[in-house]
Amino acid sequence: MPEFHPPVVHSTALVESERVGANCRIDAFSWVQAGAQVGDAVELGTHCVIEPGAVLGARVRLGGGVRLGPGMVLEEDVRVGAGVGFVRAPHGPTSTRLRHGAEVGEN
Repeated sequence: MPEFHPPVVHSTALVESERVGANCRIDAFSWVQAGAQVGDAVELGTHCVIEPGAVLGARVRLGGGVRLGPGMVLEEDVRVGAGVGFVRAPHGPTSTRLRHGAEVGEN
């Protein structure tokens, strides 16, 4: 069983959410807004934005500049390349889900 370590947050990152798991790394200029949920061992690249209502499962990795809007759910072990943005259409579904182990390429 891995040891518990608090999240490592770069000095320029802003973490407003109280729901950030152990062993996470949040890189420069990333913003985890209040109401977002980040699982254990998640890695956020630089300039990521995680909006309220977004959920990241354990061991998710996001490249730089990824934006996750409200209702976005990334299950465990999902990988998202740099520059990808997920936003909900005004009349679209209430959530979008990437299943366990899904990979989305860079933009």
